[in-house]
Amino acid sequence: FLEQISQQTIDTNTSVTAMLQRESLYNVIGLCAYDLSEDLHFGAWFNSHLLAELSASNPLQHIIRRRVALMLGNWSDSLDEEQRDTAYKVLGTLLHDQDIAV
Repeated sequence: FLEQISQQTIDTNTSVTAMLQRESLYNVIGLCAYDLSEDLHFGAWFNSHLLAELSASNPLQHIIRRRVALMLGNWSDSLDEEQRDTAYKVLGTLLHDQDIAV
């Protein structure tokens, strides 16, 4: 299911339902970080997919940005030093987001 969701692109026409499904999946991945750590290579997924998610331009993207920020907190142990530096930079830019929920 993760691969299916990851292959869907987010653009200005992405529906609310699709966005909420993605947010729900990301919530589960964040909550189950310990259990999924052997099955999900989070660092590679962060580089290949999540960084692009953070720069998408959908009006509902603040939902995903907030969830990715929470996921980074749960998965930060699995990131190597370079990825962790990138994650901190991303989190720093999210602090300046116009949406207070992020």
